[in-house]
Amino acid sequence: LERERFLRDVKVKESVIALIGNEGGWSQKEVEMAQKYGFITVGLGNRILRAEVAPVVISSLILFKSGDLG
Repeated sequence: LERERFLRDVKVKESVIALIGNEGGWSQKEVEMAQKYGFITVGLGNRILRAEVAPVVISSLILFKSGDLG
C-alpha cells in the first residue's frame, strides 16, 4: 500500500465518491480492492468517527475543499 494521504493533499475533481467504512476501519483486502478500482485512499488522521457522523463530516470537508461550501 502507498503511504496514507490526507484529504488536504488531494485535489478534488468534479465528481467524488466517498467510501465510508464502519468504526472498526477497513481490512487490508478491502483497501487494496478499492485502490485496484481507482479509488484514492485518504485518512483523517487519528480520528475515529462514528459511522453515522462520518458521512456528514466527509461531505462537509469535500464541499469545503472544492470551494463549494458557500
